[in-house]
Amino acid sequence: MQPLFWIETVIVVIFLLSGFASIGVLLYIGKRHIKEVDRVALGNEIQDDSFAYLMLRVPNYTLAFIWRYYARRSGLLEIHDRFDKKFKRPFMINLWLLIIGMSTFIILIIFQKYYFV
Repeated sequence: MQPLFWIETVIVVIFLLSGFASIGVLLYIGKRHIKEVDRVALGNEIQDDSFAYLMLRVPNYTLAFIWRYYARRSGLLEIHDRFDKKFKRPFMINLWLLIIGMSTFIILIIFQKYYFV
């Protein structure tokens, strides 16, 4: 058994947990919040909504919720000002879970490359 095996295992578990939690939060957002955001941002709601299209829209709306500059540049300033912090919270949680998941994935690749030859 290699000495860094446990570190790699912990990193994989964190990666998987953040990935599954992110998918769960994404499904919650798709069920509860995305129709209202679409009505404000696009002027209508999208009837036939797929999971892949939801994965593309949620980070875009999240960045508009976080940074006023990004919202102004992308034409989503209205959604930045309209919704309160409680409404924006699942979007922020999803973004942080994605950041944690991708960071652990990159760390795992580095460990695989340099420590487990």
